[in-house]
Amino acid sequence: MIGETLSFGITNNTNGTVPLSIFGNNADPNDNSNVTTRYFWDVTSYSYDGNNNLSVVATSGGVSNTYTTTYSGNNLAGVVNALNQLNIGSFFLTTSGGSTFMNIYSPNFTFGSLTIGASTIFDTTFVVPSPSDGVPYSTAFLNDGRVVVVGAFTLYGTSNADSIVCFNTDGSIDTTFQTNVGTGCDGFNAFVVKVRADGRIIVGGAFSSFNGTPTNGIVILNTNGTISNIQLAVSPQPVQDLIIDSSNRIVTVGGGLTGIQRFDNSLNVDGTFAPVSGFTFGFTQGWGIVEALSGKYIVVGDFTAYDGNAVNYIVRINTSGTFDGTFNIGTGFNAKPNAIGYNSKGQFIVVGNIATYNGNAINRIVGLDGGGNFDNSFTFGSGFSNATYTIQVMSDDRLIIGGTFLTYQGQSYPNIIRLEEFGNIDTTWNVGTGFDSGVYGMDMNNGETQLACTGNFNLFDGYSSAQTCVLNL
Repeated sequence: MIGETLSFGITNNTNGTVPLSIFGNNADPNDNSNVTTRYFWDVTSYSYDGNNNLSVVATSGGVSNTYTTTYSGNNLAGVVNALNQLNIGSFFLTTSGGSTFMNIYSPNFTFGSLTIGASTIFDTTFVVPSPSDGVPYSTAFLNDGRVVVVGAFTLYGTSNADSIVCFNTDGSIDTTFQTNVGTGCDGFNAFVVKVRADGRIIVGGAFSSFNGTPTNGIVILNTNGTISNIQLAVSPQPVQDLIIDSSNRIVTVGGGLTGIQRFDNSLNVDGTFAPVSGFTFGFTQGWGIVEALSGKYIVVGDFTAYDGNAVNYIVRINTSGTFDGTFNIGTGFNAKPNAIGYNSKGQFIVVGNIATYNGNAINRIVGLDGGGNFDNSFTFGSGFSNATYTIQVMSDDRLIIGGTFLTYQGQSYPNIIRLEEFGNIDTTWNVGTGFDSGVYGMDMNNGETQLACTGNFNLFDGYSSAQTCVLNL
């Protein structure tokens, strides 16, 4: 919007009108090139009493629009929240041969070229102060809004966190939880975390004890981090993924003698689940399992045979644990997928660094019908520029994909994107500049209003995120 003027009137019931300061994102006072710089609202410390009002007047082409809202609090942090509520949480300033640096904003300043940016989807109230000393792999919301993260790390910031950490709703570490988990996983490798309806936490990975108590690759924790149930009956192989099925049983893949195990809700082995020989498999990370409407399980991962039957990285398993040969995978995948999702129509969406499925060219994502056939109703087209690691399917069948990609169908979506149900980009979810590095784990809260993300990143859309953050949906 050329020649637009913004007039800010920030008032309170005690001190009158005050100025607003703005800082630039990577702004350089000596930069004289033709560039566009994104600026975010910043504030200086200022004490207020009671309710305060914010009025923003935007004038362009002789037409003025006024935006007003109320903020509260004892400092100007409330102003930022008010601006975000007005969907003017940032702006882009384009210069031509002049400085892109702006330290102090003056009211009624006229910009040469200004575009108002939408408010960020980044939850600025959830701020993790420091990253871990390793790599987080999986995350889950607790029923009370806290966020649990597991992975290959021993510290988060300066706090002890042996493969598991719990964050309060503001991003601070839950010290009571950390005290209760103690030494955590002895192998410092937890690969998956899920939360049951009753709030208890299931952790799977490559460990043989948790906080000094022997357990073979899986443990159930209470909401405060203390141990609820352990498992000693099966051999300690890495649990790569798990689900809680429709009968409230726990099904794990990647671990045990057969590569798949089913337990009741107390981690007792389910003797009615009896694979013949199970998987011929490796231990590369990145397995996935979903339960179909039929109650059967579809598994993707690092395997080439199940119960002696040749399969290439995908298989459907009967509820008894035996091989289901009616799933039409053909030649399967050319490489190991990383994750699988399942929508309300009975279709499967598989992601990973995969290039073909049953002879069909794909680009790191594919849709399958309920019988395992390539489903051309999905329009993923040229797909992703690099690996996809994790998928969440919303109740309306929209897809959220995370990974190490920079583009989808040639458009810039660094490491995260939301798609419409058949693959078109959902442009209503503005990721901005996205993540600066890979996303490995995601989880939605119960109301599907927020998404927890974890991975190897430190920034989202210019905001510090320290390997874990929450995005608004």
